[in-house]
Amino acid sequence: MKKPMRYLSQLLICFIVAVLGTTVAFAQEAPQQEMPEILQSDEVSDQELDKFVSAINFVESIQQQSQPRMLKAIENEGLDPQEYIEAAQAQQQGQDTGLDDTKKEKFAKVQNEIQNIQMEANAQIEKKIEDEDLTIDRFNQLFMSYQQNQELQERVQSKMQELVEPE
Repeated sequence: MKKPMRYLSQLLICFIVAVLGTTVAFAQEAPQQEMPEILQSDEVSDQELDKFVSAINFVESIQQQSQPRMLKAIENEGLDPQEYIEAAQAQQQGQDTGLDDTKKEKFAKVQNEIQNIQMEANAQIEKKIEDEDLTIDRFNQLFMSYQQNQELQERVQSKMQELVEPE
């Protein structure tokens, strides 16, 4: 048996890139909009941080639900998950997938199914962000700031830890 956890973690990485890439793309759809300004930790209120953490936790839960569906779609077409991931990465970089014609057909079917799973997940994530009274632009700004600001990372991680271990 292959190592499904390894493939799941690689699918997770692909999924995160796809979901967040799509989310970031919403911010970039506006005409020539600049990248969001990176926020300092003190520019994010505790209330807004709670909303952001709630949205991030939801994204993680959607990822956990979507990963097995994506893996099953790959396996249902008779493709090896590692082979699919490598082909998808090659295609994303504008390179040849290295697949024969039969596998290219299967790959295309899997891509459509995974795209549908991702679109469904994106819709749920967008709704959650809006339910948290955040805009997609603000969520993107918070996410980019979280990735680049150590103090904000620590606040987010502390808030997440509070949710796991309530006082």
